[in-house]
Amino acid sequence: MLLTIHIITATINLILAGVLYFRPSESKLYTTYFMTAAMLATGTALVFAKPVHITQTCLTGLAYLSLITYNVVSARKRMAQQ
Repeated sequence: MLLTIHIITATINLILAGVLYFRPSESKLYTTYFMTAAMLATGTALVFAKPVHITQTCLTGLAYLSLITYNVVSARKRMAQQ
């Protein structure tokens, strides 16, 4: 169940970050922050629940977080220019 919630949260967050990149707004920015925190919380819980492939899991999570961070920073820069 936790894995399903994690996958859904991560997918929605990725879509939302893409929308945020092209149409930045404060509400989308805060929603992306919340979804990223939720994704990190469920991912951390999964690592502690099943620490079998922790290295691969952490590398994938860091790559995902880097992509989301890039989108958020880019959106903030675009919002500052407006």
